[in-house]
Amino acid sequence: MNKLPLRMLTSAFILTASCAIAADIRLVPTGTPLDLVVLEGKIVQGDSDRFLETVRATEIGAVLLKSPGGNLVEGLVIGRAIRASGFSTGVAPGTACASACALAWLGGETRYMDPTALVGFHAAYITKNGRISESGVGNALVGAYLSELGLGFDAVVFVSSAAPNEMNWLNAAKAQQAGINVVMLEADGSETPIGKEIALKLPSGFRWIVLESSTSPETLKTAEYSDQIVRTQNGYFASVIGPYEQSVAKKMMLTMSFIPGDAYLSSGNGFLFSLSK
Repeated sequence: MNKLPLRMLTSAFILTASCAIAADIRLVPTGTPLDLVVLEGKIVQGDSDRFLETVRATEIGAVLLKSPGGNLVEGLVIGRAIRASGFSTGVAPGTACASACALAWLGGETRYMDPTALVGFHAAYITKNGRISESGVGNALVGAYLSELGLGFDAVVFVSSAAPNEMNWLNAAKAQQAGINVVMLEADGSETPIGKEIALKLPSGFRWIVLESSTSPETLKTAEYSDQIVRTQNGYFASVIGPYEQSVAKKMMLTMSFIPGDAYLSSGNGFLFSLSK
């Protein structure tokens, strides 16, 4: 899984920003072996095909989005492509990504946003005879997409509860409440992961199995097997499964082929919060 420093990405975005009416989808050099895809402008029919063609051309680390939204189905296809490729997504400072754009942004394996950025959601809708009405079919498509991304009921409610002419704007508190994992970019250059709170410190007799740890969640090779990705007190990220009774965990470590030989047990005392999935 690839990752580019998001501060560099947002700088590249600002320097190359355009005034496109329809979605402008382009590659931006970053001075690294990886490139950045920028999607800017209204998402219209055919944009998902252009996006897919763009991301086939090179190995991409991240997708930066700036769009008021547009075609729902196109946004969902773009989001699925982002997730299938393991790309990160981001919204730069002082910019907005709403409606179909926000749904595409959710597809990021890691989702970044600046506190000054706007990421907004509302219910799917159709326009008939000049009148806007909520679309049950559209909301069902969104619900299925969110389920594919591993998002739960709280996220579905948050994403689809605003009326078509309103907007639910995401912030750190709402992301945590809805179980939408986000990395917030702070003014001092640090990154604050936001995830749904879970009970990480375990009672006596129970343990997490720590499959591996890394300085970045995107370099965890065992993430696909994990139940949680957690941030630890020493600044690392860990992929863990469980919790299990300690005796059960020990047996699993001896018998389960996907558990690395250097995996270990943890009570969770050093875990800060979950970024999972």
